[in-house]
Amino acid sequence: MAGFLTSKFRDRWYFWEIGILLRKMLHASISTHSAHRPVRQALLNLIVIFVSISAHCYCLPFVNNDANVAEFLTLASTFFTLLIGLGEGSDIDKGLAESEGHELAQQAYWIILACLCGIFTVWTMSIIFVRLNSLMYDLSSGYDIEE
Repeated sequence: MAGFLTSKFRDRWYFWEIGILLRKMLHASISTHSAHRPVRQALLNLIVIFVSISAHCYCLPFVNNDANVAEFLTLASTFFTLLIGLGEGSDIDKGLAESEGHELAQQAYWIILACLCGIFTVWTMSIIFVRLNSLMYDLSSGYDIEE
């Protein structure tokens, strides 16, 4: 009956659509309840996206690998959009512009942003590496990687 919801996922991850819907509901509720605090809103959404990317890279739930790549790229672009928007559209820049040492503070912001992007990249690549290693082990052991 619910085959249209589960047919695109591997048998082991048939329930993944529930996680996707929960993620979208979390984004909506965070955006609604934190509308007056954009920094908090962006940080909470970053946490949700980070957990989503980690889970997705570990599980690779879609049967079609192109769908796995597309989902990863969608989540990663959302992560970077929120990360860049965190400083660009918040009161941080306004406060920096009015304070002394504006250039130094702005450089520090971009250094922190670059470090966060680097940490995100290393984290994601390590999850992908671990997952690929386990897939290669499954292939060499003769296990079915669909499960």
